[in-house]
Amino acid sequence: MPAQVQTPKTAKTGWKGRPGNSSHRNTKGLGVDLAYNCNFISVMNAPTSLISRMVLPFALMAAGTLTLAACQSGSTGGENEAVAASGTPTDTTGTFENVDVAQFQALMQSADAPLIVDVRTPDEWNQGHIAGAQLMDFNDPGFDEALKTLPTDRPVLIYCASGGRSGKTLQRLQAQGGREVYNLVGGMGAWRSAGAPVDMSNPIQP
Repeated sequence: MPAQVQTPKTAKTGWKGRPGNSSHRNTKGLGVDLAYNCNFISVMNAPTSLISRMVLPFALMAAGTLTLAACQSGSTGGENEAVAASGTPTDTTGTFENVDVAQFQALMQSADAPLIVDVRTPDEWNQGHIAGAQLMDFNDPGFDEALKTLPTDRPVLIYCASGGRSGKTLQRLQAQGGREVYNLVGGMGAWRSAGAPVDMSNPIQP
C-alpha cells in the first residue's frame, strides 16, 4: 500500500503574511482597541512618581487660582476697613471745601455767624491767630471727640499753620457728615502773606 503523503500544515499568517504575528492584525476596530488597552495598561503600571509629576502641575495651578481669588477678596475687605479708619467720607451729606484767604474772609463776614477753629498748638496760638477763633489742638488725645461737639447748624471755618492738620480735620469732619466746613488752604502762612490781620490777644498759659 503506497505511503500517503501528508501535506505540511501552513502556519497561520498575520498581517502581511508574517507568521504568528497577531499583534499586527489590522482588523477594523481591533487595532484601535488594542492600542488603547496597551496605553491604559502602561499608564496604570507607571511608577507613582511619574503619575505625580503628571498631575502635580494641574493641582498647583488650581490651588494658585483659589489662593489668588481669596487674596483679592481679603485685600478688598482690608482696604475697605482701612478707608473707614482713615476718615474717608462715609457720609456724603453736608458741605466740605478748601478755600483761599479771600474766600475765608468772606465766610467770616457772612450772616451765618460761623465758628472759627484753630487746630494748632497753644504755642502757635500765642504767636498770633485769627481774631474770633477758638483753639482745638490737633495733637490733643481728645481731639476726635471734641470734633463731634462742633455745631451742625452754622458753618465751621478751620485753619492751622500751613493747611496740613486742618486738611486732615476737614476729612474727619466729612466722615461724620452733616456739617458745612471750610478749610483755609495754606493756613496762617497764607493768611500772613496776604496781609490779613493777626490777633495777639487771649494768650494761652502753658
